[in-house]
Amino acid sequence: MLVNNAGVIERTEGPLLDTDVEDTWRVIEVNVRGPLLLTQALLGGMVARGGGRVVNINSGSGYAASRQYAGYGISKGALARLTTLVDVQYRDQGIRTFDLAPGVVRTDMTEAMPLHDERQEWTPVEASVDLLVAIGDGDLDPLSGRFLRAGSDTPKSLEAHTYDVLVTNSRRLTVMPYGPEDPLRG
Repeated sequence: MLVNNAGVIERTEGPLLDTDVEDTWRVIEVNVRGPLLLTQALLGGMVARGGGRVVNINSGSGYAASRQYAGYGISKGALARLTTLVDVQYRDQGIRTFDLAPGVVRTDMTEAMPLHDERQEWTPVEASVDLLVAIGDGDLDPLSGRFLRAGSDTPKSLEAHTYDVLVTNSRRLTVMPYGPEDPLRG
């Protein structure tokens, strides 16, 4: 199992116009290029063995817009697309991919972020470990290509809601059609 755990954030908090473009690009390059290079380097071996798992440590910022940290949000959105792309291209060859958001874990990075200055509760590291073990054991294989969040999701809750996730095609980066007549449908 490959766990892509690259993650940096801008040096200053703020919207796009308040950021240094070089710093924003540094964040995008670390958070996307690293996982891309490692995935491409190891994917061939996984395919040759008939299967494998790739876990991209992602963030809710890749799925929901934020008022600060533009580069981080852009990079995590691109990482989410990498997850769905690998799932679509290699699922039939036994590859399973997942976006795992660790929640808000107390780290040097999160403690330096002003938006967490008043935070009292942090997501325990063990919540991510539990999900990683379940992924490694194959318990969550039906949710390949999907977003999982430690601290909110547990292996048990995800197993209980797998049918709902698959039927609604939720927990993945996608454009939702406005209805049956939407030309983007299908």
